[in-house]
Amino acid sequence: MDISKLEKNKVYIGFSRLKPNSLFNKFVYYSITFFSGGNVDHVFFLYYDYILGWCSVGALFSGLELLPIKQFLKDREIKYVFEPKYSGLLGILYINLQKIGTKYNYLAILGIALFLTFKKIKLFSKYYIKYFRRNFLSNPKELFCSQWVEKVILQWIKMLKDIKNIETSWSLSDIEPSLITPYMLLQTIETSTLFSKFDIN
Repeated sequence: MDISKLEKNKVYIGFSRLKPNSLFNKFVYYSITFFSGGNVDHVFFLYYDYILGWCSVGALFSGLELLPIKQFLKDREIKYVFEPKYSGLLGILYINLQKIGTKYNYLAILGIALFLTFKKIKLFSKYYIKYFRRNFLSNPKELFCSQWVEKVILQWIKMLKDIKNIETSWSLSDIEPSLITPYMLLQTIETSTLFSKFDIN
């Protein structure tokens, strides 16, 4: 990825996958994509810190953390990057940086696996829409990557509507953030009018 193309006064949303350089990385990647589909297992914010340089901000297994991009790329490959078409997302991100250190929401990942399994096999199909739209295993005090990114995006969308009077549509708005996978978020951002794809090559 050519970091020099990025603008320092902007924030970007990136999608990545673990490099297959260890059995653990392979296991995690294939476990996540088996249930969610796609070729990504992580979503994060990419922004410029005037002390650390370009950084990723996202929920990894150690929790929500900020990492210099060079450190982040040791184990990860960035597949896609998107930039917002409207301003304000960087300010919303700054507000949410206070959550750095939040523990990783491990049980929610199991909840997603159950949710997607029920969906695929249409178990309890008659009651699925009504009762299985909530991740019962999610810990409200913890976060995983797409859950956190979705929460920040929703705050930004609300700001666009309330302050800038910009009417937007977001297909994931009726789904609990703790049920959203990185691939679901990727599919939504790719078709959204709020973001444009950034050439990372």
